[in-house]
Amino acid sequence: PCPLPFLFSRLTPLLNAMMGRRRPTCRFHATAGIVITLAVYITSREEKIGGEGIDSLATVEGGDRKHFVSQSSHVFGQRSDTDTRTSSTDNNAVESTHEDASSQSSPLFHQVFTTGSDYLSTINVRSIESVFYVYPNARLHLHYNKKTEIDINNQRLKPLLDEGYNITIMPYDPAKQLRLAAKISARQDKQVDGALAQQYIDNIKPKYSKEKFWFSNEANLLRLCLLYTVGGTYLDTDVILIKPLDDFDNAVAGSKGKSIHCAVLRFTKPGNLYLAAAINNFVMNYDGTKWGNNGPSVFRRVAEDHLEFVCPGDVGFARKSKQMKGGSCYVNILPASTFAPIGWRDWEDTCSKPGESPVDREAKALLKHSYAVHLNNQITGPLLSKVGYVKGSVCHMVLTKYCKVCS
Repeated sequence: PCPLPFLFSRLTPLLNAMMGRRRPTCRFHATAGIVITLAVYITSREEKIGGEGIDSLATVEGGDRKHFVSQSSHVFGQRSDTDTRTSSTDNNAVESTHEDASSQSSPLFHQVFTTGSDYLSTINVRSIESVFYVYPNARLHLHYNKKTEIDINNQRLKPLLDEGYNITIMPYDPAKQLRLAAKISARQDKQVDGALAQQYIDNIKPKYSKEKFWFSNEANLLRLCLLYTVGGTYLDTDVILIKPLDDFDNAVAGSKGKSIHCAVLRFTKPGNLYLAAAINNFVMNYDGTKWGNNGPSVFRRVAEDHLEFVCPGDVGFARKSKQMKGGSCYVNILPASTFAPIGWRDWEDTCSKPGESPVDREAKALLKHSYAVHLNNQITGPLLSKVGYVKGSVCHMVLTKYCKVCS
């Protein structure tokens, strides 16, 4: 007996016409099934265009605009001309964008939220707003821990989503993203060590995910993999963007001595060799018991070990660049004030004692040459919630000027 007729019970008139009212054979059912399956598949792929990595779309009316939602991610705002797709095997891994992540018409930004929306602070939301203050047509990918929840009706988040900006909210999986980076590298530059990557992945669930600083460390890994596989600009969730970043690319900011500031990372094109070396360095030297070892120290170690990747300049390792004459370089080290005009030790006085703090006066001058401000949420967050910022201070100005909803 043929096992397929039930699939075509509603197609009887058509089948009868095609077969001259003869009973369709099982072979015919199988052939028709393949044709219909292909047609459905092609249609579903066409519907994904502009879907920002969504597997299946449902359109929900939201006031005078449409929200595009799925089980795996949420896209808000108007569809762009971008076709961003996920890997067919790694649904939580961002693979590629058909539009250049450096596009000035709709540049791509990434932020990583390791906690759910219940922990969104004013500073976090202002950070999101600042992207659209500077780039109204930006695409922002908010990557969140799949073990937590992002409530799109959160009182801090909803007003911004309702404005219709191009925001994609997607769960992340560091193991899948690292595996994807190794897979892409194997096809292209062969710089990411696949064996090392797999060894690290094998230790995530039984060991690393149980460590004290895992949330911080998985964010450190994710930003490397996202920029290597997709490209774009990464911002910590306590960074306020204040100017366009179009003047530079493949950029980090140096700090005092040999340190490299990594709250803002701009690598708009995927496949950067400095980032590939950073992924290797991360997994080779991983130590989950030391907070900074897997973050800023990775960027420092790679610059120190690969001076040939560093573009010549006046800051830190850039002064020691060994770029081959006529060769390429892969990272520009900018002055610290580019993204962090105020050191983390100076924020308390700057926020609460602006009239007495010489740092506050200096900061206002530095801001004229800065492109972003790293607010160091561990210090400024508690200060804001307990006593607030003094009006007229740099802290107050940054939170009230570079916003869109400003609630």
